[in-house]
Amino acid sequence: MDKDKAREKDKPALIEFDEDSHEVRDAVSKVSPSLGAKVGHFSDLPKDVRSDAMKRAFFSYAPYAIFLLMPVFAGFLKLLYLGSGRRYGEHVLFALHTNAFAFLCLSLLMVIPDFVPLVGKALGLWLVFYLPTAMRKVYGGSRTLTALRWMVLMTAHTVSILLAAIFAAAMGMMG
Repeated sequence: MDKDKAREKDKPALIEFDEDSHEVRDAVSKVSPSLGAKVGHFSDLPKDVRSDAMKRAFFSYAPYAIFLLMPVFAGFLKLLYLGSGRRYGEHVLFALHTNAFAFLCLSLLMVIPDFVPLVGKALGLWLVFYLPTAMRKVYGGSRTLTALRWMVLMTAHTVSILLAAIFAAAMGMMG
């Protein structure tokens, strides 16, 4: 048990604050004094408390952020399939459908016991190949073009999820 605590102390925190935290606090205080006070309060917390707050914020806000990103996902689809004659609402329905499937698979992956590894790997593979297969079935096109669109879509969606996660962590830090 003591070794686990020692490892936890050696691991870097999600966001590190060092001597420069006063400079950050001062810069933020110039924009918003109340926000500067919150940043100062957060940076003064012990490392383990800050880390716990960041994890709690991430797991509290991330599902909402991903749900709110569905219209963005649909917008990416609209851009990727310009000229297809499909309206934005159709892309939203496709985004809802595929994201619901992804949530189902990820939920099942979380509940499946570790001693059933093949089911977890099969679900993971199914999750990876489902979206490009659905894109080809719904929108048509060649496999190469669908694969290219899928890679662009996943890159753009991953960047938007990362930005949402950073925002969620910041909300937790300020809350």
